[in-house]
Amino acid sequence: MIRFRKSTLRDRGALMELIEKGFAAEGNRVEISEGTEHRTLFSYLYSQTTWNPEWVWIAEEEGQILAAAGYFPQALTFEKQTLPVGAISPVVTLPTYRSQGLARKCLSQMMSDLVRQGVSLVFLWGLPFYYPRLGFVPVLPRYKTKITVSHLMQNSPETNGSFRECQFEDLSEIAELYQQNQDHYFLQPVRTLKWWQERYREIGTDNVFIKEVPFPKKENFLVWENTSGKITGYLNYSSEYLNYFLQSDDHKVVMSESAAKDINSAEDMIKAFLNCLQTYQTLYIRGTPNHIMNTAAYLLGGTHIIPAPLAGMVKVLDWATLLKNLTPLFCRRLAYLPHAVYGEIEWNIDDLLIQLIIKDHSVKTLVNKGQNDLKIDQNRFFTRLLFGLYHSSELDTFQEEQAELLSILFPQKYPFIWDANYLY
Repeated sequence: MIRFRKSTLRDRGALMELIEKGFAAEGNRVEISEGTEHRTLFSYLYSQTTWNPEWVWIAEEEGQILAAAGYFPQALTFEKQTLPVGAISPVVTLPTYRSQGLARKCLSQMMSDLVRQGVSLVFLWGLPFYYPRLGFVPVLPRYKTKITVSHLMQNSPETNGSFRECQFEDLSEIAELYQQNQDHYFLQPVRTLKWWQERYREIGTDNVFIKEVPFPKKENFLVWENTSGKITGYLNYSSEYLNYFLQSDDHKVVMSESAAKDINSAEDMIKAFLNCLQTYQTLYIRGTPNHIMNTAAYLLGGTHIIPAPLAGMVKVLDWATLLKNLTPLFCRRLAYLPHAVYGEIEWNIDDLLIQLIIKDHSVKTLVNKGQNDLKIDQNRFFTRLLFGLYHSSELDTFQEEQAELLSILFPQKYPFIWDANYLY
């Protein structure tokens, strides 16, 4: 008989076996290296003193672990509003036990646990043809801005600073820069100084790329010092990529993460970085058009690449808790209006009736059981609405006054988290 339970420390070895076998087989294809790399990654993550085995639910039969689903606790900011979220991984089943819904049951049990803990939202990077069946909504595109060395020729090459390798004593200033940006951007992970110190100590460890540590190589983690010796930016980059034929391709250089104090520092950083590249290389900067480094690259002649969301997905576990936690954000958005507004908006998601009551510059949210007579997938639409990833024409189904209120409470945004290393 198959039973479902939370894992314990005694299960760690069996979990590694499951992860290696489960990720080595995808459909009819077997990739031993995939299983080995995932085992290395999770062996490392599960060896951390902060890891809790109760974050993983397992399906077990006669002492053998058949499937598992786990998460890592994270926190995201929605314009200064901090929310606890669960970053889901792994979701895995032994190949011979697939199509029985075992991992799905583990995932369901795990998400119920999160709801009891007050966590109303989860996200993952996963299969786009599978997870939407479970209520996950693709809303996290992998935004980039690309710029080439030729753009440098069109701008003044002069800069007011220089790069150097990041040192441990720089981390407090880097943490401050990140926090400064975090206050302005929508949907970014919360990071403390302790987080930065832990990541710095991981630089150069064995199998850093397989372990997906955020900053793998010391020589690629750079700070920008202006002419006064003040750190006004940082970046991490990589040029180790493979092409479609799995051959080394150095045409592509990617800034996986970057930040700057102001637009002048950002432009100087990009110009100085481009000056170090070969003419055949293209620089890609991860981030949204709102991020300062992407804006600087655009002003220097670069191009924003904004793909449709595919593998980055979220699922709202508890609408009542989520909307309650976001109410201060809604009130701040209303506070920018020069006049008082009044209105009421309601919609159904599954068997819930959700009401937003707007009075002057305040918002009250009510969530109760209710009948859903509409045929559209309102969970998908309102999840995208919440994250600002929608087209204005989608509000045409509402009355004009309600549509205007929705556009104020849920402005169109570029939802974003760093898509690499999201388990850290």
